[in-house]
Amino acid sequence: MVSTNFKPAEKQIEQQGGLISYLAKLGLGDADLARVFSMMQTARQRAPHQPPNKIPV
Repeated sequence: MVSTNFKPAEKQIEQQGGLISYLAKLGLGDADLARVFSMMQTARQRAPHQPPNKIPV
């Protein structure tokens, strides 16, 4: 029997891997998948209380 008692970080990593796999099946190339992965890592590392960087208009 497989345990589904993941720690929050492990569950998030599993979900990210699933998303990357899904996008690869849709045909995204390696460069695009790397960008998505990088964006997810940046979002994960950002503290919840920090607002996103605003781009000046």
